[in-house]
Amino acid sequence: MKEPSNDSAPVVLIVGATGGIGERVTRNCVERGFKVIAVTSKESGVEELGRRYPGSEIWALALDLMDAGTIDEFAREIESRQLPIDWIVVCSGFISTDDDSMEKIQKTIGVNLIGPILLSHCLKHGLTGKGGVIAISSTASLKGNPRFPYYSAAKAGLNIFMEALSKSWGEAEKRAITIIPGGTNTAMREYVAGDAGSQQSPQIVADVVDEVISDRERYPNGSRVIVVNGKVDIERLDQF
Repeated sequence: MKEPSNDSAPVVLIVGATGGIGERVTRNCVERGFKVIAVTSKESGVEELGRRYPGSEIWALALDLMDAGTIDEFAREIESRQLPIDWIVVCSGFISTDDDSMEKIQKTIGVNLIGPILLSHCLKHGLTGKGGVIAISSTASLKGNPRFPYYSAAKAGLNIFMEALSKSWGEAEKRAITIIPGGTNTAMREYVAGDAGSQQSPQIVADVVDEVISDRERYPNGSRVIVVNGKVDIERLDQF
């Protein structure tokens, strides 16, 4: 696989590139000819991307979102290679049914909130003016979910971080957009509810990411995009 080169095609860094929604986002970007930096949590994910997209303009690597030092090292490598990143798309997610495990609680908060914050912080100043950050949240963030309180809290924290990031950019060209899907047909949904097959397709959410990248007027800085049962509702920054 090639390291993305520096020409006119957008460069998109996708975190969680082999998961349900992330895999579809990655596929969309590759098919549109974007240059992709695909981040997975395991080396096996890197190998999977190599098999799936042989010869494509995609740089795949494993990154531990629980390790601040590794995130900082990755950001320094991006800077040293002078790779202009247009968009960071955060698709990473983790949920556990074991609320008694301190390790699982820590991972839930780390993968869903702290890791994305640290990565966005380390890379935000290197973003080009024509892109920004897109974060995939969850409708579990909109009100406390008693079955998954730590996941719910972490995703709510991600929403607030994205709101603050958008306000810090103000009228700048960069955009911070939060996409909030309802139930989606992914392995994670199947794990927690066993009903993934009856939920909306992850392709619907991935197509919204594609629209956000291409349509600045419809999705201005600070938008929250709620995607439930295939329907899209856009909330703008001045509404909250």
